[in-house]
Amino acid sequence: MKRILVAVVALGVASCAAAPPPAPSPAWEFALRYQPTSTEDAVVPGLPEPDDAARAELRARPLPDPARRAVALVGTKLYRYHVDCFAQSYELRREEPNPFLLAFAALSGRDIESTEFLPSRAIYEWAVSQPDLARDPLFAAETERIESALQRDRWNP
Repeated sequence: MKRILVAVVALGVASCAAAPPPAPSPAWEFALRYQPTSTEDAVVPGLPEPDDAARAELRARPLPDPARRAVALVGTKLYRYHVDCFAQSYELRREEPNPFLLAFAALSGRDIESTEFLPSRAIYEWAVSQPDLARDPLFAAETERIESALQRDRWNP
């Protein structure tokens, strides 16, 4: 009986080891690389334009989980940059609809067309309201940086 149990466990471990790794997510890889920066053309950065593969993933409905996480991470990084550098949140909408913004609207159910002001804080607030994202160390680190910047600016106007 012991040998059968050992054989079954060994077979299970071997089959797990032989399973192919999950397919990479272009949107998630883009989000991990994304670092908001100011440029001559855009002192206050907006949502980034993803590459074609990430754009295609962000257009999928329902949105795959890695793309959902990418929307949250990109939005949170952008809001952190706005708060850290400018002590405020900025409008997310631009002339052309951004794939990250459209995916956020699909995820959150927000009507991005008729909302008068759609601040970068909106994606951050949605992300921290998601229990799985709130527990994620990547998001926790960004949240800590945001809270630190907000505290600093409250006491040093």
